Amino acid sequence: MAETLGISSSLDLTPPRLSGGETRRAEIALACVRRPRCLLADEPYRGTSPLDAEAITRALRRLAADGCAIVITGHEIGMLFDAADTVAWCASGTTCEFPSVAAAREDWRFQREYLGEA
Repeated sequence: MAETLGISSSLDLTPPRLSGGETRRAEIALACVRRPRCLLADEPYRGTSPLDAEAITRALRRLAADGCAIVITGHEIGMLFDAADTVAWCASGTTCEFPSVAAAREDWRFQREYLGEA
């Protein structure tokens, strides 16, 4: 998992010596090696570079392929869409579930209220 996330050379470093992206990737690696059945990832892409985000997405997809249910929250729409199979949108006391990222992108209300598109 350290190789997947590109942190193999940082395994001997203490947290204060890691960059923000390295820290985030180490957190994901720790979660993955525990082989959870369910993972709640609150803003796993926050403060990461595009390359870090790609590594995180690969790791989460690998974990999902091994049977883990993963719930991801965040505001980094492109990164979230790259990682998602389905979309659940919670707003104003309601939850709207979409069977795919494409279905979410096509929904006019989701576009207007969440994506900010007209």
